Amino acid sequence: KKEAGEKGEDERKASSGFKLEVKRRGNGFHPKKGDKIGVHFIGALAATGALFDNTRDTSTEDDDSNGEGDPLAGPEAFEFVLGSDSVIQGWEKAIPLMSLGERSLLHVHSALAYGEKGVKATRGKKYCSIPPGADLVFDMELVSINGGRIISRKTFDDFTGRLEAWAAKKLRRYDDDENFRKRRNKRYESRNRYEEWLKSEIALSINDVTKLLQSDDKQSA
Repeated sequence: KKEAGEKGEDERKASSGFKLEVKRRGNGFHPKKGDKIGVHFIGALAATGALFDNTRDTSTEDDDSNGEGDPLAGPEAFEFVLGSDSVIQGWEKAIPLMSLGERSLLHVHSALAYGEKGVKATRGKKYCSIPPGADLVFDMELVSINGGRIISRKTFDDFTGRLEAWAAKKLRRYDDDENFRKRRNKRYESRNRYEEWLKSEIALSINDVTKLLQSDDKQSA
């Protein structure tokens, strides 16, 4: 499986054979060589618009599904290691310009795709082959970097709420359990210092998770 892409402000252009039109901005965190990437994409021939692949379509030509996959689990993203040459060069050059959660329309010249070789259809009658010299277009979404995914404001708020409940429970135990209090005082010396440590742990965890917030939510965090 090989694909391609690109990036720039709202429309990113490159003289090297790819162009990216941003439909939805990501959270600002970009993948680098060696990262495991997860993407969803719909691939089409630039000349005709005929589709040759769609990661969100889990059906086959012989089944009766609607092509939307499991509505609860969702279709699996296509995963690969950036820089491993397992995808077309258009993707290798463009995806580092995308950020987590971004969805863009990616235009790729045939020289950075399958060139004069082309690719035979592998998804059945619903999808076409890629002819020699074909330029390609991908509707692409960068959904994960090394397993890290964009999360919603509700998920973020639930997570921070659990952290705060955890800290409150620890402080209650400190107040009510003499043995627990003695053990903590050996390390933190006092309740205030123990509480400061709990707050610092919460802050570190929230900082890590904030990186995964959807871009619109992150601005209001």
